[in-house]
Amino acid sequence: MKKLVSLIIGLSSLATLHVFSIPPVDLLFFNVTQQGNTVLLEWETNSEVNNDLFTIERSLDGLTFNEIDTVSGSGTTVTSMSYSLIDPGPFTISTIYYYRLRQTDFDASFDTFSMVSIQFVTSINQTTKAPMITNVTVYPNPLSDKGRITIESPAHSEFNVKIFGILGNEVVSGKTKNQEYLIPVGSLKSGMYLYEVSSAKDDVYDSGKFLIDHP
Repeated sequence: MKKLVSLIIGLSSLATLHVFSIPPVDLLFFNVTQQGNTVLLEWETNSEVNNDLFTIERSLDGLTFNEIDTVSGSGTTVTSMSYSLIDPGPFTISTIYYYRLRQTDFDASFDTFSMVSIQFVTSINQTTKAPMITNVTVYPNPLSDKGRITIESPAHSEFNVKIFGILGNEVVSGKTKNQEYLIPVGSLKSGMYLYEVSSAKDDVYDSGKFLIDHP
């Protein structure tokens, strides 16, 4: 960042001084990778000036971001610093997630860095356990007054179902009955929700999303 400062010397001399200000954080990289059912975020800085904290934000469309966590900065340092964070999700298979890093100084001023993205793929658990489930459907979708999650499985097992808000907060959990789970639509507000279907040992077999649209 370059600033121009004009100095008047005597009565007639005019000199221009070029002043270069140091950026609050010199970011070397910001990477995201999938690790099982989670996403690992890693970044490194070359130097920091009055850096209070980093805010990690996530988005489903690359436009509207929500804060998921913060990590303390290193104040002022000219030493390279490494940071990492695990985002536990929940995540939906084949969905693209966008992440953005925001840096805040001790005086509350901030800078936002370019976003990165990752497409969530089938997890290790889903790869090894998928034969237990042949299909999972949510009907109807969108939901207005009632709905259900139907699980097709040759094992005829009992499965755990968890429902999360769009920010990852768990709002409902329960177990299937006759390979169906009735969604308590009446107790949930309109909006997008994520679901996970897992075994008694919490091996995640399937995940997805559905919309509730109350009239």
